[in-house]
Amino acid sequence: MLLLVACGLTASDSGTCATFARDVEAAYAEAAACDTASDCGQPVAGTGCTEECDRVARTDADLTTLQQTIRGSVDAGCGLGLEPRCDCPPTVGFRCVSGLCDWDYGDFNQR
Repeated sequence: MLLLVACGLTASDSGTCATFARDVEAAYAEAAACDTASDCGQPVAGTGCTEECDRVARTDADLTTLQQTIRGSVDAGCGLGLEPRCDCPPTVGFRCVSGLCDWDYGDFNQR
């Protein structure tokens, strides 16, 4: 990062933001991998506009790598690295969708 600053470039100029986005998505996919809804239940704080919009990980996931990667992305001026979700309905629990943990929004899941 010092090289970027010394050359007057931003993180987005060098392609670093695209790399951070891929790294964050990969770390999230690892933390959120599931087989059943019972695997899920750990909100990833700060990844949504409200707690009910935060991404969800497995209950046994170590979020250290994901949190460090997100922090690196934000510190580099690239943002969260995940598309934040906002305006989420109340949740009724968790679900496993296509192998990734998510909130169960009950009747709102189909919208």
